Amino acid sequence: MTKQIGENLIFYGRKLIMDSYPPIPENHPKIKKSENGLNVFSTACWRGYIGTWEITKNRLFLVKIEGIYEIIGNEPIFADWFSGILKNIYFRPFDHSPEEFVFNIEIEKGVVVKTYTL
Repeated sequence: MTKQIGENLIFYGRKLIMDSYPPIPENHPKIKKSENGLNVFSTACWRGYIGTWEITKNRLFLVKIEGIYEIIGNEPIFADWFSGILKNIYFRPFDHSPEEFVFNIEIEKGVVVKTYTL
C-alpha cells in the first residue's frame, strides 16, 4: 500500500507534517464539496483532500482543505468533533538541523490533553 500524504499542522506558528488524518465532518455547515478544487486523489491520497490544521491556545482548528472539500468563509473551524491522537508529528528544532523529533498529541473534543515525544 502506498504511504499516504500527511496532513499539515501549524503548531503554535510552526508548520509541520503529521501522519494522522483527522476526519472532515462532511455535514458541517461551514464545509462543502468543492466544485473547483484541486484534484489530489491518487494512490497517495485516498481521502481526496489534504487538511491544514492548527493548534493554538491548546485547541485544534481546521483552517484549510485542499481537494474535494472546501471551507466556507475564512474563519477556522474548532475541531470539537475530533477526539484521538495526532500521530507522528515531525519537528526539527532548527530549519537545517539533521536532528528530528517525533511527537504525538492527544486531543479530546478538540482540546489538547497531552503531548509526548516518541
